[in-house]
Amino acid sequence: MLTAGRLSASTPEQTIESRIYVGAPDRNDVSYIYVDGNEAGAAGGHTAIRAGDSVYHFQRVPEGFFIVERTPWDGFLFSYSRLQNRNIHETPLNISAEDRQKIVSRLTDLQIRHRWLLQRRSALLDRIERLQELLEQGRVTVSYPVLGYFRPGRSKLWSMHRHLRFQASEIGNVSTMPGDESEIESRLENALHLFLKDGFDFYDETFIVTDIPLPAVSLNPLESVLAESLRSAVQSETDVRPDRARTALEILVLMEALRRSQELGVWVVPRMALTTEPDIDDGPILSVDNPEVQIFASMFRSRSDALIASLRAGDAPSRLLTSFNRTLQSASILDLARRRGASVVLSAGAVMTTPSLSLIEERAYDDRDRLASELSRAEMLYAALESEMRDELSYALFTKNCVTELLAELQQISGADLPVESPTLSGLFIPFVSERYVADALGNGERILYRSYRNELLLIEHDPVAETSTISSRYYVWNERDSWFLFFSEDRPLARPLFGVVNLFLGGAQTVIGLPSAPFDRGQRLSRGIRGMAFSLSEVAFISVRKGTFRGGHPIFYSFPSPATEKKKVTNR
Repeated sequence: MLTAGRLSASTPEQTIESRIYVGAPDRNDVSYIYVDGNEAGAAGGHTAIRAGDSVYHFQRVPEGFFIVERTPWDGFLFSYSRLQNRNIHETPLNISAEDRQKIVSRLTDLQIRHRWLLQRRSALLDRIERLQELLEQGRVTVSYPVLGYFRPGRSKLWSMHRHLRFQASEIGNVSTMPGDESEIESRLENALHLFLKDGFDFYDETFIVTDIPLPAVSLNPLESVLAESLRSAVQSETDVRPDRARTALEILVLMEALRRSQELGVWVVPRMALTTEPDIDDGPILSVDNPEVQIFASMFRSRSDALIASLRAGDAPSRLLTSFNRTLQSASILDLARRRGASVVLSAGAVMTTPSLSLIEERAYDDRDRLASELSRAEMLYAALESEMRDELSYALFTKNCVTELLAELQQISGADLPVESPTLSGLFIPFVSERYVADALGNGERILYRSYRNELLLIEHDPVAETSTISSRYYVWNERDSWFLFFSEDRPLARPLFGVVNLFLGGAQTVIGLPSAPFDRGQRLSRGIRGMAFSLSEVAFISVRKGTFRGGHPIFYSFPSPATEKKKVTNR
């Protein structure tokens, strides 16, 4: 039985590149990103550091922790400008190559640390649930990652790797329970040992043959990088990494994808299904020219171009592997959008882990005394870790938010004159204020604007007056991400107070209606009404935050925003 992880817009890259990536090369420029607010996102705005084609930003994850995320620039750009309908402002930083490298390395270290903590927490929660299930039923299903691609048995492919020697380590011990990390890694190590000893092949159905041609550039450097990475992972007898078997198996899958791609002349990608259900392959396949899939085609082209540039520049192995992995991801996402529709992919997000197919097995364990003891121990470990994480990964609106944490790191490395010691008094904790400070201290005198979806729409819309109201708009459809409102006030500053009064009336009506329905909808309508009244009051005071959110309506929704044609000078305070 095969299964796969779901796409998630909020899930950072937890792929092979996360374990091998050592930071972007210092030739990449670094910029400070300010994203203005909206009702469906952070009302006060958001900030990030862009380093080449990666973006680092502090985010609150659903569990409530405040962590560093690392996401591709194209995904960040689409998510905030289109899905969240927010303007993005980029300030290039005038800092040395050495400081650029230090910033990337520091933020990468933080991201790995935060992800490790979340992974430990998730593993303990999973262990508690599994132990409870074993106590109740005596059996539990376990997912073994990556193994879903492999079919045991000798083949010509196996002979290519038979020279490799891999000895499974004694990771598991007497306290190992079915599904524990050590038990899973032990299973992967034993599988890899048997594959290299007795042979292996791949299931054909676990790879997707696209109709996207390979770039006109030699892919031999990729073969060398993958081969060396595999050798390093497999033959690490003196330094046994706890994830070496999974890393080696993932590399084998990537090597097979590359081999099949070169053999057919088109990209062949590891299957990464949206759900555990089979893909729908018997329907029509959308053309890459279809407006709905344009964003995914653009994402693929940008990542493919980055891979070509890395190959031609002879980039470091870690960067080549990152570019290759991201190219496969975008090719798979494009294929899914063409087969299942853009709405399916967008509703699940546009970030994907790879490779993702797992092997599901049912395991039994019936020592109830042992299970009870291990459950008690797991609960104590979880409580201790939860306390540690609540302290280290906490969030505070005025003193520990997406601005203060980023700028503290930036100041420590660059020595910039930023008031990080008094973020509240200086107003530094406010995203749009922080942009001024950064521009004055480190900016190069330029500012680049990426317009929100609606603002780009207004540039080409022949009837902008109709787009002033949510009722007359040809493109806006009310959705549960937004509160009730009648007028868009962002582009009508003089009429903003009047619009705010009308919107305030609608927000009040939604609040009144939400009161009796609160017990039935968990207060969602009431919460949206109160939130809408707050945004309407800000409009009365000439401050526009709410912009509405969209999910299509015009072809430009499925495209990346273009930088403003004229770079704006930053005015010194």
